[in-house]
Amino acid sequence: MEQNYNGGFHIERMKSRIPWDMDGGHTHNYHEMYYLLSGSRRYFAGQTLYNVEAGDLVVIPKGTPHHMSSRTSDNYERYVVYFSDEFFAPLAETLGEKETQRFLNFGCVSIPLQHQATLRKFFEVMEQEARHENECSRLVKSCALGNAAALALRYGKGAKSDSAEKIEKIQEVARYIRENFNQEITLCDAAQIAFMEETYFSKQFKKLTGFGFSEYVSQIRMQQAEELLRNSKLSVGKIAELCGYSGSNYFGDAFKKRYGISPMKMRKNYREEIGK
Repeated sequence: MEQNYNGGFHIERMKSRIPWDMDGGHTHNYHEMYYLLSGSRRYFAGQTLYNVEAGDLVVIPKGTPHHMSSRTSDNYERYVVYFSDEFFAPLAETLGEKETQRFLNFGCVSIPLQHQATLRKFFEVMEQEARHENECSRLVKSCALGNAAALALRYGKGAKSDSAEKIEKIQEVARYIRENFNQEITLCDAAQIAFMEETYFSKQFKKLTGFGFSEYVSQIRMQQAEELLRNSKLSVGKIAELCGYSGSNYFGDAFKKRYGISPMKMRKNYREEIGK
């Protein structure tokens, strides 16, 4: 999902009529805030699987692989907000670096019942302003987003991950990949870590995360490569090596397939954006 939302902000509200699973995992260049109003869902983000219940808030920083799926046959209703770094910048300055990073890396938190109506009102304000834009809408949306973040920071109760044995094994593999993406990681290696037969592991990994095994490894490597291209002066060849690619040509082809531009072009575009 690489969409350019107007003003760096977009909000959606959806009420399902049938159980629904996202078609595969994905990443995008906007931060995401997901608030479940009713029902129950399973959310994979980064390396963790969460059981999300009504009243839970999920925050996913940009570039993080994630996937949403059903936990039960019940219908559900949710809000989801996408916002860019640029839109969030004034709020981040107010919150400070420590609280900004805590908010963006929440994962899943529970909002106590007595504060859920207030949080829902902030989402309703953002939804209303997005539908009826005027010269004050950006400020109102920013304030409502900031209020939602502040409420979650003040009252949100710890991340909740799914701890079933099979799910824990999948999470263990995801953590291993994120910590060792610069090395060769085969399906056989991953299945052995999970103590599963390869075909069974492959199916379970896809089912629970939304990503095929190789696809997930590639997502993590590309995420790291993009970060290095933006924030280091390392050569493309060195970045390829650090991200687990056997050669710069293979890395360049994979990068262009993922982003539609070459690594050097992305670096050039980024430097032009920040005035370097």
